[in-house]
Amino acid sequence: MKKITIKATMGMALLLLTACSSLVPTSKEITNNDIPKNETLKEVDFDSLEKGVQWVSDAVQPHYYTSLIVPKVELEQNKTHSKQIPETVLEKLSTVVTKQLRSNISSDIKVVDKVGPHVAQINLRISRATANPEDLKLTEVIPIGAVIGAVKMALGTRDQSVRIIIEAQIVDSISNKPLAERVSVIEAAGVLENDKSSLRYEQIEKDVDNFVKEVRTFIQSAAYEAQQRPVKPS
Repeated sequence: MKKITIKATMGMALLLLTACSSLVPTSKEITNNDIPKNETLKEVDFDSLEKGVQWVSDAVQPHYYTSLIVPKVELEQNKTHSKQIPETVLEKLSTVVTKQLRSNISSDIKVVDKVGPHVAQINLRISRATANPEDLKLTEVIPIGAVIGAVKMALGTRDQSVRIIIEAQIVDSISNKPLAERVSVIEAAGVLENDKSSLRYEQIEKDVDNFVKEVRTFIQSAAYEAQQRPVKPS
């Protein structure tokens, strides 16, 4: 049986209170990116549920790209994937996102399957999938509640939140030159009952649908940002 002192428990409670979750990916969660070394990813939020960091190349020409290739979303195999998030769930996420994006991007962009002039390609990759203890709720801020919440975490019975990091990169279909990149988070707070529970796709289905909307907005925002830049004199 685990022995937990009140002092240690309160310390854990304070730690949880200072570690609030966010829909914006952390530097640790961004494994790698292919943007130029002199450029940086900056936070760009489309709304309260569509937050992320992105970069758009100055080389993107307004109205040049009219078509888009959408390969299947990749699942990166690495040690950051939690055992509580089955690969079958991530595979279904990949299939659903790919299918929805291929069915429709926007009225101005046609989805195609061949490279060529005026054709861009969007590559999406699931790079990280983790399960972590849910942050302390407001009702647990009082001393007794905080102790109970921290004890649950120590015993592995606290609700677990899921964070799935997805990287989206738009490249020129011929040269493969990066045009824009965005890193987003699919977060489902407290969906797992404890550190032994396994995620079901149904528990993140709405979050996946919101992510698809975010990707569509990202594609359109990259084009919009290019249109807003001053025209360089020839």
